[in-house]
Amino acid sequence: MVPSSSAAPVKKASARVALIDIDSATAGVLRDCFRQFGIETHQLHDAARLHKEKFEAAVIQLDDKAEAYLQEARSSRSNRRIVLFGICGSIAGAIRYSKYGINVLLEQPVDRQSALRAVRSTHLLIINEFRRYVRVPIVVKFEAVSGLDHITGSTVEVSGGGMSLHYKGKLKIDDEVQATFDLPNRAGIKIKGLVCWVRPAESTVGVRFEPAEQPGRDAVKKWIDSYLDIT
Repeated sequence: MVPSSSAAPVKKASARVALIDIDSATAGVLRDCFRQFGIETHQLHDAARLHKEKFEAAVIQLDDKAEAYLQEARSSRSNRRIVLFGICGSIAGAIRYSKYGINVLLEQPVDRQSALRAVRSTHLLIINEFRRYVRVPIVVKFEAVSGLDHITGSTVEVSGGGMSLHYKGKLKIDDEVQATFDLPNRAGIKIKGLVCWVRPAESTVGVRFEPAEQPGRDAVKKWIDSYLDIT
């Protein structure tokens, strides 16, 4: 019998996630959640590895050492677009790291349901399957006005057509909102929109950008293109 000359298929490299100074119990939960989507996890205890190795995402404990890791990640040529998960005591306390473009916040203690929900919402971004106008998870501070009410909070996701917000204030469906916020490397975005859904139990709200043509919406689209490296 003549042996087959066809080469064995090359296995596609798995996306890699760095678990940075994460305790063993939390790392176990995260490892199981990422594994469900075919994503590898690697424990890191050295910030320099973020300059030497390529990772698609990183989970960082937002403590006194966090800033050094965040700076290493965002200044690295190979990891500057890395998806960042931050583990925090509270969302309010984590907002000070927003300049680094934290994509998802997980509050301590990290339970499996919350972790799995976070991984499910970001796995396409991690494996580089996101495309233009999809929702990009990002946590940055915003301020807004709706009528005479002042609204504050943080973004949850942004897209070319709208965004979801974790907020403090009074909002209901069809309220007009004028929001101001900074995205990484794109400051001072001002945008108008209409509230399209409200989840009071979660203190989250969805805003559809209206009107369709406005400088703020163009700025968000350009940021998404840059973030996802779409040319």
